Amino acid sequence: MTKEEILEGNKLIAEFMGYKYYPITDVKDTYHAGWKINSTASQLSKIDTCGNLPGITAYLCRNHNCLRFYNSWDWLMTGYLKIKNNIDYGCQSFRISTTYIRVVRLDLKLGESTIKTYCYKDYDSELITLWVAVVEFITWFNSWNNLK
Repeated sequence: MTKEEILEGNKLIAEFMGYKYYPITDVKDTYHAGWKINSTASQLSKIDTCGNLPGITAYLCRNHNCLRFYNSWDWLMTGYLKIKNNIDYGCQSFRISTTYIRVVRLDLKLGESTIKTYCYKDYDSELITLWVAVVEFITWFNSWNNLK
């Protein structure tokens, strides 16, 4: 996996989690730049595992290179749990076992299920395996959601 692929995958997960990137050129001062989510305090409680403090704006990190979904279980699990706990996303099953991760997706238009299996032995670590599964699911979800 290239550094660019990791960067793009991390940005995809952050956006899926509801974060938006505010470049320094688009804000009034450097304090307001970075990955943030504007939300109510009740919505923030659902994503507070990233270390956000309750409030109007949740800050994730300063720039794209600071996104840590690919090398932090704490960060990545928020994306995994958002998929797993919301069947509205077309995910019938997102199973983590001792040797593989299996994702079952449902195409509501076609009424078909797709099964994708990610074996740990094919990747550098279990964390990277899950990261790949999450990124590929979000990519599929975004294209599926655009067809609805």
